[in-house]
Amino acid sequence: MNEYVYCPRLHHLMFVQHLFSPSADTVEGSSQHQRAAKRRKTSKKINTDNETTPDELPWNEVRELELSSAKLSIIGRLDAVRSDNGEWLPVEAKHGNVPDSNRPVTWEEYELPKGAWAGDQVQLCAQGLLLRDAGFDCTRGLLYYRETRKKVEIPFTPVLIDVVHKVIAKAQEAFSQPMPPPLVDSPKCLRCSLNHICMPDECNLLRHATEKPPRRIVPGRPDGGVVYLTTQGATLRIKQKILVIESSEGDTEHLPLKDVADVAIFGNIQVTTQCLNRLMRDGRSISYHSLTGSLNGIAHGLGTLNVELRHRQFVRFAEPNFALPLARELIKAKLINQRTLLRRNAERHDDKLNLVLNELQDLANAASQTKDKDVLLGLEGRAARIYFSALNSCLREQFKPAFSLEGRNRRPPLDPVNALLSFGYSLLLRDAWSAVARVGFDPMYGFYHALRPGRPALALDLMEPFRPLIVDSILLRVVNSREIQENHFIPAYGGIYLNDSGRKVYFAAYERRLNELITHPIFGYRISYRRVLEVEARILARVLEDELPGIAPLTTR
Repeated sequence: MNEYVYCPRLHHLMFVQHLFSPSADTVEGSSQHQRAAKRRKTSKKINTDNETTPDELPWNEVRELELSSAKLSIIGRLDAVRSDNGEWLPVEAKHGNVPDSNRPVTWEEYELPKGAWAGDQVQLCAQGLLLRDAGFDCTRGLLYYRETRKKVEIPFTPVLIDVVHKVIAKAQEAFSQPMPPPLVDSPKCLRCSLNHICMPDECNLLRHATEKPPRRIVPGRPDGGVVYLTTQGATLRIKQKILVIESSEGDTEHLPLKDVADVAIFGNIQVTTQCLNRLMRDGRSISYHSLTGSLNGIAHGLGTLNVELRHRQFVRFAEPNFALPLARELIKAKLINQRTLLRRNAERHDDKLNLVLNELQDLANAASQTKDKDVLLGLEGRAARIYFSALNSCLREQFKPAFSLEGRNRRPPLDPVNALLSFGYSLLLRDAWSAVARVGFDPMYGFYHALRPGRPALALDLMEPFRPLIVDSILLRVVNSREIQENHFIPAYGGIYLNDSGRKVYFAAYERRLNELITHPIFGYRISYRRVLEVEARILARVLEDELPGIAPLTTR
C-alpha cells in the first residue's frame, strides 16, 4: 500500500510483475530493521520523549506481528505494537527523514495530517485497522524516522481511514489493469529502488510525453562484474558472502559476492551445490562454456515471476505484423554500425571502400522498408558478405598474413581472426541471454532468428546491433595493438582457437569494452555497453506491453 501511494507504477512493477531490485535505501532500511530487532531483545532502557529511538521504546510487548483481515482483504506484518493505557498502537520505523511539518500532505484530493509522508500514514493506518478488526482498541499509531530521529504520532482520522479503503481497492484493481504510465519529471523517481527498471524519463521521451532529455537515473554501469574461470580442475565454493576459488594445487582466491554479477565457467571446473544454489537464489547466472568458448548452457534461478510478459512474448512474436517492424529496426541498426566501424577504422579510404560504405547504407535503407522477412534475411546476408570482405582493410598490413580475414568461417574457425570473432560472439551471447532473462523474457523465443532446438533466438536477436560495436571492435583493437599475438592460438579440433593465455587477454579486453561509457544517442547521458543491453531489453518489454511504439536499437555515428 505504501508503494501504491508513492507511485502506482512502482506498485505494479513490484506486486503485479514481481520485479524487485535492492537499492542503497532498501538495503540500509533492511539492515536497520535487522539491527533494531537484535537490540530490542536486550534493550532495557525506556524513554518516551520526542527524541526516543525505536530501540529504546518498550516494544518488546509485541513485535513482528502478522495479521490478516478478510473484511479488509489485506495482510500486514507489523514491526511492533505498543500498549498505552489499554490502547494498542502500531509502531513503524522508517529509514528516511521526516517531511517539513509545515508542508501539506495530500493524496489525490485528500489532505492528510502533516509531519509524515502520505504512504507511511496509509501503511500505519492499515495496520491500525487490522488491529481493530482483530478486536483491539486502536485510534492512533507511531512513526519513527531514523534519519532525523523524530517520532510522529498519527491519529487515524475518518479522512485517513477513507484513504486507506480507497488505496486497498485501487491496489487490488491494479492486478487486472495495464501498468500505469511513468511519472513525468517527478523527484520521486530519483530515489526509487526500481528506477532503472521503470526508466520513467526514457519511456516518457520515447512515447513523446515530454521533450526534456532524461535525467541520469539509470546507473551508467551495473554493479559487479563477470568472473571468468578457466583454470582446469579448480573448484568454486562459497563461504558466507565470499566466493572461494580453489585450484587443484590448493591455492585459493577470494572474491566478495557483492562484487560479482555473473560467473562464466570454461571447461572442467567444479561448482559446489551450495555455491550454485546461492548464486541462483541471488539472481546471478552461471554460464558453462567449452574450452573453445562455445556456450553449452546457463544455470539461473526461477527469475521473474512476471509470466504475463512471457505470455505476451509468445503471442506477439508469432504475429508477423508485430515481429517484422522489430526485426527491421534491429537489422538496420546492425548495418549502420557495421558501416560506421569500417568508416572509422579502414587503413585506406579509397573508391573501393566508398562503394562498400554506399552499398551498406543502401542495404540499411532497404532493410528499414522491406515488408518481407525473407527479403530482410537476404539483405542481411548480402551486407555480411561485403562487410567481412571489407573488414580486412581495418587490420594493419604489417600484421598480415597471420591476422588476415578472407571471409567468415566458423564451426570450426580456420584462422586467428575468425577464432577471435567466434569467441567474442559466444561471450556476447552470454551477456545478451542474461539481459533478456533478467528482464523476464524467455531467451529461446525470438522474433527474427528462426526457432530451432537449442538456439536462444531472442538473445541472438538482441545482440545483432552489438556485434560490430563490441566484438568486431575488440578484434581490431587487440590485433592492431598487438595485445593478441600469434602465440595466443593453438590448433585443435580441426580449427584454430585461443589458448589459455590468449583467453585471459581477451577477457580483459572484452570487459573493458563492455564497461566503456558512451553517450547514448537518444537519451544523451553516459552509459556502458553492458547496461545498454539491459536497457534495450527493457524497452522491448515496454513495446510488448503497448507502452512504447517501437524499439530504439543503439547506433553510433
